Amino acid sequence: MAAGFYGQDIINLGGMNINVTFGQATVLDPQLMVDAAFDGILGLAFQSLSVGNTLPPFLAAYRQNIIDEAIFTVFLRRAGYTGSLDGGVYTFGGFDDVNCDSKINYVSLSSATYFQFRLEKFYFGTTLLGTSTVEVISDTGTSFLGAPSKIVESVAQAIGAKQDQSGYVVPCNYGQLPNMTFVIGGHEYIITSDNYIVRMGARRCELAMVSLQSMGLPISWILGDPFIREYCNVHDMQNRRIGFAKSRQY
Repeated sequence: MAAGFYGQDIINLGGMNINVTFGQATVLDPQLMVDAAFDGILGLAFQSLSVGNTLPPFLAAYRQNIIDEAIFTVFLRRAGYTGSLDGGVYTFGGFDDVNCDSKINYVSLSSATYFQFRLEKFYFGTTLLGTSTVEVISDTGTSFLGAPSKIVESVAQAIGAKQDQSGYVVPCNYGQLPNMTFVIGGHEYIITSDNYIVRMGARRCELAMVSLQSMGLPISWILGDPFIREYCNVHDMQNRRIGFAKSRQY
């Protein structure tokens, strides 16, 4: 829960000065920001999703001719359990050809609210777990992969993960585990255990999956940071599509 008022100001984003209207919270649920290392949220989705139909900052930059194209690329670094390294790079106005491979596969968005599209199949190893086409979104604000509960349970059982109050725990010396394969737009995207197993502390590792059933969302999957670390996301808002390019983890 949050409440407040709108304000207008100039923000500087990557050297760009953008005139924006934004929400300023006077009442904020402490659970939204508990132990957070940030002071706010910068929304990058479509205007139709914004409260009060305000124009999101990135689209405002495009409307004000500050950038030539309504495209931004997200690269997330596989940094491990540390807060001392840069987490990645946002490239506003085009493609990140430094951190992302040049081959991009695009898929049309099924809804221009979130970056929503269709997932055709999901495999864990050679086992087909997702057999029908479902709606999914890509979301940098989700640290794990959100999935149907039956799929989360099947993956956890396959790798011997043990559930506790916080999640599914695996030994940090987990060794070689099967890959995840997502089929999107006829292309296969492979996620390795280096990305779907995450270190949560010096001695704790977890399966980076959470059930979406309890969240009441009209989608079946959220492809969060484990997917984005493996594949740069190219958000083409002009053409209402999203592209994926293999990330370069230097």
